[in-house]
Amino acid sequence: MTVEGETRAYARAGGSGQPALRYACPLCLSVVYGTADVMPGMINLYAGSLDEPARFKPEIAIFVSEKPPWDDVSRGLTCYETVPPQR
Repeated sequence: MTVEGETRAYARAGGSGQPALRYACPLCLSVVYGTADVMPGMINLYAGSLDEPARFKPEIAIFVSEKPPWDDVSRGLTCYETVPPQR
């Protein structure tokens, strides 16, 4: 993954309660991607930050326990109620 331009990092507790970093646009503060201690080596990429989201092919869906009942976008993906188990 390549990020062009600056990002502003901020730390917070992730859904697991463990530390997570979020990287946002320093101008509009939209979150672009994040990392979490419980998912070492993985990046959470926020599809809404992509110029061409239709080119994005997700591999997993996380926190499906929090999705609204009408949300079926995780269909066909490997789903996790919260975070995936550590490898």
